[in-house]
Amino acid sequence: QLSTFHRPVDPEHFETAVNESLKVPAFVWQQACESMIANDHSAELGQIAAPTLLIWGNKDLFFDRNEQVRLLNGIGNAELKIFDGDGHAPIWESPEKVAKEVERFASKKADRHVKVSAL
Repeated sequence: QLSTFHRPVDPEHFETAVNESLKVPAFVWQQACESMIANDHSAELGQIAAPTLLIWGNKDLFFDRNEQVRLLNGIGNAELKIFDGDGHAPIWESPEKVAKEVERFASKKADRHVKVSAL
């Protein structure tokens, strides 16, 4: 998990995350990773109707910007937030900024829902 970060993370949080991950048997992690590699779900992206917030660290070593653009273009109601300097796990590297972005996104969607339902 350490290889997914570009910035240092809180050591206590990291230790907790690793310990929680170790509760999942290795074969489950292996099957999950193999499935992500073997299966292409891009044709199904257009079926996602829910507002979607994509969060990506521009130092991510696993998924590049092209992947983000593909998701953004494939999901009709998506928005991409790029975290400059974060790796694969912005939620661990910049938790406060991620929380604010999720709150902003959820508030914007909630306001829209209230306006629509008030008609």
